[in-house]
Amino acid sequence: MKNLLSLPFFFSLLLCACDDDENTVPIVEEDPNWMLLEIPEGRKAYAIAGDIHSRLLVTTWTKAYYSDDAGATWTESYNFNGPVYGLLQRNDTVFSLILNNGSLAGVCHYYTVDYGRTWERDKDGSFVNLTTPIRLVESSKGVTYQVKENLAPTHEGAASSYINPSDVVKIVGQSSVNITLPTRKLRVMNIYLDDDNYLYLAASSGTFNENNAYVCCEPGSPALIYRSKQPFP
Repeated sequence: MKNLLSLPFFFSLLLCACDDDENTVPIVEEDPNWMLLEIPEGRKAYAIAGDIHSRLLVTTWTKAYYSDDAGATWTESYNFNGPVYGLLQRNDTVFSLILNNGSLAGVCHYYTVDYGRTWERDKDGSFVNLTTPIRLVESSKGVTYQVKENLAPTHEGAASSYINPSDVVKIVGQSSVNITLPTRKLRVMNIYLDDDNYLYLAASSGTFNENNAYVCCEPGSPALIYRSKQPFP
């Protein structure tokens, strides 16, 4: 009796599958070079530590999250009530840096020795002067990767500018070249290399309007992290 009752449902699925193209779901092709990880309601990813094979720690709009399953699920790590622009790793300790002067993150109040499961306050200010570069990393082979934030004036002679989609530049000696980014236009907030030289992009879920100008992320939108599928030299 159970199998007979399921027949109408089976035929309804068959009819739906044969419907015209207007009702079919478009197939979204996976990016050949990048894996996308999303932190629900994170809006922007700012800084990254760890890796997807053990624990990945990411700071977002106001909080930090970690994942122990390659980004399939995320656990809220700490609510900083504001962005943490940099995560500085020293051995097994990761320091949260809250100020941003455009090229450096600085001022540490909290640190973690377990990649975000627990946090300790720097009570005596021992680490307050720590800094780390933003939007720039160097591989173990001396190759530099840098985020280039592109600006365009809002009108001729204007002092204000639109933020256009980011580029990431590979720098070897005196030469530089743009690397291939995901097909989606991105504002890349930061960049990170793990110990195996896989490259991570910390990005905003904001969009770009008809002028190619950045429109900030909506509340409830995810923070975006892209990880390269191959290590970078």
